[in-house]
Amino acid sequence: QEVKKLGFCQLRDWDEGRTYDERPSKHIHYSIDWSFKIHNRVQSKNTELDLVLVPASYWRLFLKPKLEQV
Repeated sequence: QEVKKLGFCQLRDWDEGRTYDERPSKHIHYSIDWSFKIHNRVQSKNTELDLVLVPASYWRLFLKPKLEQV
């Protein structure tokens, strides 16, 4: 039996509308719990659940634009 390594979904292979709930899983699923503070006062916070996209790409496409809007 071949053992397959789990990995993040690369941006070129990622489809925003797709659910990545295959069994057995082909990708690492993770969550990000983040908050943005100025002088210890929370300006914004959120939890991003069940992500599969490479973290650097997720940052560039979603988190950084959210931070820039605050």
